[in-house]
Amino acid sequence: MKTSNIYIYRFTIILSLSIVFSACEDFLSTVPSDQYTSDNFWESEEQAQAALTGIYEVLRGYPANQIFYSAQITPNAVRFDNPGGWRDLARGLAQTTNPLFESAWTSNYRGVGRANTLLDNIEKIEAEPDVINKIIAEAKFLRAFYYADLVNKFGAVPLITSAPDLVEQGELPRNSKADVVTQILNDLDEAADVLPLTDEPGRATKGAALSLKARVLLYEQRWEEAADAAQAVMDLDVYSLFPDYRELFMLENEGNEEVIWDIQYFMPRFGHGYDNAVTLHSNVAPTKELVDAYYMIDGLSIAESSSYDPENPYENRDPRLYQTIRLVGAMYNGKINTDSDLDQTGFGVKKFTTYSDSTTITEVSGGRSEINPIVIRFAEVLLTYAEAQNEAVGPDESVYEAINRIRSRPSVNMPALEPGLSKDEMREEIRHERRIELAFEGKYYADIKRWGTAEELMNVDVHDYQGNVYTTRTFNPARDYLWAIPSNQIDLNPNLEQNPNW
Repeated sequence: MKTSNIYIYRFTIILSLSIVFSACEDFLSTVPSDQYTSDNFWESEEQAQAALTGIYEVLRGYPANQIFYSAQITPNAVRFDNPGGWRDLARGLAQTTNPLFESAWTSNYRGVGRANTLLDNIEKIEAEPDVINKIIAEAKFLRAFYYADLVNKFGAVPLITSAPDLVEQGELPRNSKADVVTQILNDLDEAADVLPLTDEPGRATKGAALSLKARVLLYEQRWEEAADAAQAVMDLDVYSLFPDYRELFMLENEGNEEVIWDIQYFMPRFGHGYDNAVTLHSNVAPTKELVDAYYMIDGLSIAESSSYDPENPYENRDPRLYQTIRLVGAMYNGKINTDSDLDQTGFGVKKFTTYSDSTTITEVSGGRSEINPIVIRFAEVLLTYAEAQNEAVGPDESVYEAINRIRSRPSVNMPALEPGLSKDEMREEIRHERRIELAFEGKYYADIKRWGTAEELMNVDVHDYQGNVYTTRTFNPARDYLWAIPSNQIDLNPNLEQNPNW
């Protein structure tokens, strides 16, 4: 919808005044949106809430999809075809016209534009101050979320904090990354000061703002600040680890005590295709490299543990392997998987699917899934704290406590980390724990880039369950740590400089 800074914003006002309210059933049932203009819209609390809904609605596009599908551009998973440009990016074949770059740029700026429109007009609304302040805080949280993803993917980007203006914003250059990060953190601080501890499902809360702040600071290697922000989330005493890792991601347990923020889906109005794509077609097919990364139940790697049996490679492994990945010979949706059930690599994904292991249900057709993808959960906060604290001061007792808390989840019950680890040794354990605990949750791609390990991990062959080469990955460290600014954006705005070597 947007192909330059102007094009990004071209329809934002129209959307904010009409189309975005398609996400708000109650509002549409009483007021036809096509009768509103920017002159007569901003009057009531109901209209402000509808505009806020429009900012949330953007989450159901690219932001939700990258949670589902970004594993394909890491060592953790592959895809056999190339819709959206994921496979080309993983194989080092992406061009500046890659649709994934365009989706990331336009979706995030669509969210920014809608947030700016609301923030510039909210003063016209007649409502209680507490209501207005909360709406402002949610809009700032969402603006921060969209900008955080832009910075993570593209680095420096144009920083726009006012409503769409074709003249003023049409040829803006990129601001420094530092300036954008400062704005993100300011928005999150202001949001956290106002947002409640709990709210309706999917709404931003104080914990969500502080957790996103911790993530941003972690990615920026501001270790002490990141640890403090993560500690602030823990100190809220609102969240805890759900006891069953497999059940944490099931439909019946949505909004459980571990979920800090998720993206809302509900049928028949809003659905996605993850059940169909992952379970039936293996469009996100785990690699042998990921499966081999799961420790043995004794806490050692398969290379170190005497209990590893190459003839029975899935026995005595970290229980999260069985709770995350479909394996040949294991039960899923009421039947034992065979290699004919698991095409592509011979592995499948369980996480974020409707199907349980022991119970058979009818096949969920494409676009009919409604599990909420989890954007932030408490385990990530614990991992953020552990990593940041280890980098700031070393592996003190609190680092061990955060990691061991995750490993001792009742359905996981992995051994505690060995005492006396060095800072470097603890770093490797934390990175391993993030890979395993957060697999298929949209975090690992950002992790291997910020750690500087993508050039090692992504310039390899990846293998199927029998050890056969499935495909080859390529990562150019002089280019691929940042995504290309979409070429059509630069065509329409010559002041946008392209990222290096694209």
